[in-house]
Amino acid sequence: MSNLIIVDNNIKYEVYPYDLGYGNEGTIKGLMTWHYAMESCKILNNRKDFDKLGDGWMLPTRKELNLMYRKKESLCILPLHGYWSCDEYDITSAYYQYFFTGVEYVFEKKFTAFARPIRKLQ
Repeated sequence: MSNLIIVDNNIKYEVYPYDLGYGNEGTIKGLMTWHYAMESCKILNNRKDFDKLGDGWMLPTRKELNLMYRKKESLCILPLHGYWSCDEYDITSAYYQYFFTGVEYVFEKKFTAFARPIRKLQ
């Protein structure tokens, strides 16, 4: 799969080609809490079988997530659900953006949602 690159203010970002937890058999298994999504990015960076994709993967900030929403067609992201941001609202809640409407919400971290990592390129 080709790299999914977006640019904003001369900063290049690579978007991970799949939602975290995307099953090989084509089923989505990736609903996860915010804490699990954060931990999954750390695991992704340490897996040997993902070396070809490099490291530095993290959940996007609110701003980066909104950029992904605006570029969802070029990233081949279907607007069927939304994604966690790494930005916290408070100790129990974090930001989430629904990709069908673009609306940003604050959800409890124990809520399950999807996650799509991003990394800055140099």
